[in-house]
Amino acid sequence: MAAASDLAHAEAGTDRSELAHRMGNFARVLGHSPLLGALRERLAETGDHELRIVAQGGLQSLPLPMAVDPEKDKTLVQQAVVVAQIGLVAEPPRARREVGRKRMLVVADPRGDLPFARWEAALIVKQAAEHDVDIQLLQGPEATADALLARISSVDLLHFAGHAAHDWHDASRSGLLCADRHLPVAELRVVTERAPLEQVVLSACDSGLSDATRLPDEFIGLPAAFFALGAQTVIASMWSIPDEATSLLMAEFYAQMLGKNLGHALALNLAQRRIAGATAAELGVAQRLQDLYEAGGRSDARLARRALLHLRRPDERPFAHPLYWGAHLCQQR
Repeated sequence: MAAASDLAHAEAGTDRSELAHRMGNFARVLGHSPLLGALRERLAETGDHELRIVAQGGLQSLPLPMAVDPEKDKTLVQQAVVVAQIGLVAEPPRARREVGRKRMLVVADPRGDLPFARWEAALIVKQAAEHDVDIQLLQGPEATADALLARISSVDLLHFAGHAAHDWHDASRSGLLCADRHLPVAELRVVTERAPLEQVVLSACDSGLSDATRLPDEFIGLPAAFFALGAQTVIASMWSIPDEATSLLMAEFYAQMLGKNLGHALALNLAQRRIAGATAAELGVAQRLQDLYEAGGRSDARLARRALLHLRRPDERPFAHPLYWGAHLCQQR
């Protein structure tokens, strides 16, 4: 059976419609596997609405939540709240501060090529301020590796809206692309002061991928690095998706988590269902694109063309395919 790496490698030089077709086929193959059959039966027997998957070895690289139930023609995510349970990462010793005002660090568009990431950050900052969260923002050229490392030990929540890179030959070289340089997993893992992180959201492509080839029951990658720093929850992406879809998903996620005080996994699940089922008009996609076009001095013709496309098709569900909303997975201890 192919792994997520095959899909990631196939993306280069492949148009998005072809990638969506491949992913759809892959999801259906997963849905017919004995493992997923057993999971479906268990869900039907117990009536549970939360499914915790403790994957080992190569199973960690499979997008199991995207498996399509052949009987209902729905993915696991559309039927239950799916959590990847990380039970084999050692809990580091760390001191939790007294309960008080939450502190959040938002890192947005370090490389200056993701206009939607800046809109995403502005919305998160606004929502956080409305819910009494103390927030710091590193954006564009300010989002250097040293600036991130200097602040990570003093926040509870980290949101990174930018690029990540997964090294298929050595996962310890995977990392976040900051304004000045690549920040590898190895450097994150040796931060001397244990950060009292509770939640990390990596709104970046390939940030959820890991290497399980050398350690059959554990993994090396960005999520593992943040768990080693003390994070209890890491939400990361298993493949590359357009920043437009990612930003809309993240906006809905924080509306659920901060606005309705929901847990991370449930908030992500509801956000994914919302993005999958909503029309362009309901999501306000055209207006968001128009706002970004105006804010950028009307210099990016691509934004104008995309806005016009959604204006012409207001009743279309532009992000219905799991390719656009299914990449992000909630991983917890």
